[in-house]
Amino acid sequence: MEENETIERLSKKTFDGKCPYCQSTNTYKGFTSYAAGPSGNSNKYPEANIEVWHCSDCKRVFELF
Repeated sequence: MEENETIERLSKKTFDGKCPYCQSTNTYKGFTSYAAGPSGNSNKYPEANIEVWHCSDCKRVFELF
């Protein structure tokens, strides 16, 4: 991945299972997900709400929020 390249971020509601770069249906959810934003006053970790997905064909990564 190039240094200036940004990761595509899509809404989970509009995600149709296709890669946003090459439109392939060979996508899979990666093992990484993370929370965006502060967790507040709680000592617990925030629930992961951003999912990292990968495309098997073009080998690019995108995120669902």
